[in-house]
Amino acid sequence: MRKDLLSTGRNLQVALDVLDLDMAKSLARIASEEGAAIIEAGTPLIKMHGMKAVRELRAQAGDKMILADLKIADVGELEVNMAADAGADIVTALGCSDDSTIESAMSAAKRRGILLEADMINVSNPSSRALELIKKGIDIISFHVGIDRQIRDNVGAEILRREIEAINGRAIISVAGGLNEERIRALNQLKVNIFVVGSAITKSPNPRAAVQSMIRAIRAYDNL
Repeated sequence: MRKDLLSTGRNLQVALDVLDLDMAKSLARIASEEGAAIIEAGTPLIKMHGMKAVRELRAQAGDKMILADLKIADVGELEVNMAADAGADIVTALGCSDDSTIESAMSAAKRRGILLEADMINVSNPSSRALELIKKGIDIISFHVGIDRQIRDNVGAEILRREIEAINGRAIISVAGGLNEERIRALNQLKVNIFVVGSAITKSPNPRAAVQSMIRAIRAYDNL
């Protein structure tokens, strides 16, 4: 049912890439209270604290979904099981991973009743690879501009418009990359299901108000 809800709506995912676990827990609680659909245990947070970070955020998130951003590159079944054991609802794998890894991760996710997301970060032809993975049965495609590239080139997720259009609703689409209200508006005519917002919330002097603002921006263009 949660997959159906994600595929038919537009949702906010709050990316907690902070290193302080207590801060992450506080932000998770605020985001959950204000209506974010997905709370992300970011890759740096998991590297700092391990699966404890996923378990702790699960305890704060109520009925919201928890995403473990493991960026799986190998041993797909093992890492999916780790995330599921910790309470994750969604786990990520790198889209550039070998098909055998993606397939083992998908099989494990299906058995465990969680969703697998393929992250297209740094994939040379992301829309083509996304279509390959959709045929294999991937649950979510993430089009993602990484932080280092955002800084170097002064760009964000708005540069992914062509890739998003190529998928045209064939799968649940998540978009990440420096998103804020302005960049959400720049993507407002596209079939995006999940808008991933990190620093615009986590570095805000008022994270609660920031979550509210992002949700208003997303819901203003509910055209799916």
